[in-house]
Amino acid sequence: MEFAEIEELWNKILETIKEELSPQAYNSWFSQTKVVKFSENKLIISAPGDFCKDWLENIIP
Repeated sequence: MEFAEIEELWNKILETIKEELSPQAYNSWFSQTKVVKFSENKLIISAPGDFCKDWLENIIP
């Protein structure tokens, strides 16, 4: 799978998440995430800080 396809997929996932969360929750936890790579069936994303990273790792195992 090409990196552009993975980014597109992540953006679709973000749109779905955005519909389910309040604007404040989405902006706090997801709006600044970015795809870093897809390797060994794992999607690696970057988060804006350690607190957000830890929260996301616990909510999305």
